[in-house]
Amino acid sequence: MIKNYKIIICIIAVISIFVAGCKEKDNAAVDNGTIVDLGNLKGQYSEELETQAKLIVMVSNQSFYMDKVNLSIYIDEKLLVNDTYLVEDQHNYLYYYPVIEDGVHTISVKYDDKVIGEKTVEILDDKPTWVSLNYWQEKDTKGRVEFHISDERILIM
Repeated sequence: MIKNYKIIICIIAVISIFVAGCKEKDNAAVDNGTIVDLGNLKGQYSEELETQAKLIVMVSNQSFYMDKVNLSIYIDEKLLVNDTYLVEDQHNYLYYYPVIEDGVHTISVKYDDKVIGEKTVEILDDKPTWVSLNYWQEKDTKGRVEFHISDERILIM
């Protein structure tokens, strides 16, 4: 009888190790200078994550001149995301829900490894902060980022 328990415990241990090893890895790292995103950097809107996050970052390419642009978004000099943003119908956003502490933080946007926009935001515990980052570029001009910061959901028009 005791022998059977030992075999069962060994089988459970092996299955547990196998299941833990097969677990899908998050796209956001914790300790390597990258900020964790609750949405796993998928960029999709989530009403559930909206209620959990203290900061919601929305990123859009509004430039018909640059129909796709690669931007890196940093918070306090730690990478949140590096992605390519398509203009498509011009009013589409990718959403990020970074895990962040209360307090003052600096959000910066890089294009070609150069900062093209930077803004300081204050994160309060009692209400989420929404930040919309809109990339713009016209012919013969440098790209720029416009920030819109609110303590309420930002509407897309």
